[in-house]
Order: sequence, then C-alpha cells, then structure tokens
Amino acid sequence: MASEENEHHKTIRQRMTEEELVKERIDEDGNKWRKVYFGGGEHFKNWLAQCKELGEVTVEEVDATGYKCFELAGEKLYRIWLKIDETNPDFQSEQFMIRFSLINQLRKYLRFRADLKTSNAEVTPALHSYKIKLG
Repeated sequence: MASEENEHHKTIRQRMTEEELVKERIDEDGNKWRKVYFGGGEHFKNWLAQCKELGEVTVEEVDATGYKCFELAGEKLYRIWLKIDETNPDFQSEQFMIRFSLINQLRKYLRFRADLKTSNAEVTPALHSYKIKLG
C-alpha cells in the first residue's frame, strides 16, 4: 500500500525517467522480452499490429497517473513486449544510437550507411529493414 502511494507522489519527470530504464524482462519460464513500445491511443493500436507481425507479443497496462493527457482523455497506457528469439539474428546486438549535430535545421533526406560484419563464416550479414523513431 505504501509503495502504491509513493508511486502516485512521484513527479511525471521521475516516472518518465524510470520508464526509460525499463527495457527488458524475463518471465517465469525464463523467456526474455524486450519493451518495444510505451504509450496508448491510436499509436498503440498501430504499434501492436506491427509488432504482432514480428513475433510473439504481450501487452502490459501501466498506471497512467501523472500523465495528464491520458488522465484527461480517460485513455489507458500500455507497454508492448516482444519475445526475444535468441536464435534469430535480428534480436542479437542490434541496438545502436545515431546522433545529429544539426539543431533547428530542416533537411529533405537522411542518408544512412550500414557496415555489416560477422565472425560466422556460414552466414552473410544482411539488413532487411529498419525503423526510425523520431522524438
């Protein structure tokens, strides 16, 4: 009960910072899951449909207290978890970050280059798709 009250007294900035730290979890069967989405509304529905195409997903409802836009609209807040298949190379070591030094400048195009390498002589590294999250 005390921990629930403490959760409600945290600032929204504290809750958002804590949410950024939630990245992976392991279920009672030892399966690894990666958080691929946090939010709600129509965006949630779109993400859920796309994630289902990638593999097994589970949805967790999150307490929306403090997230005023969700509270005022009466909307629910969710996490989408994607089950990690460690035999699938798409789930192995694919996290990276791109930083831009351009601030308040508009560009028509972004050009990316991927140097793909592997130490496994039996496979050829390939990039089949990518997603870009802005914001």
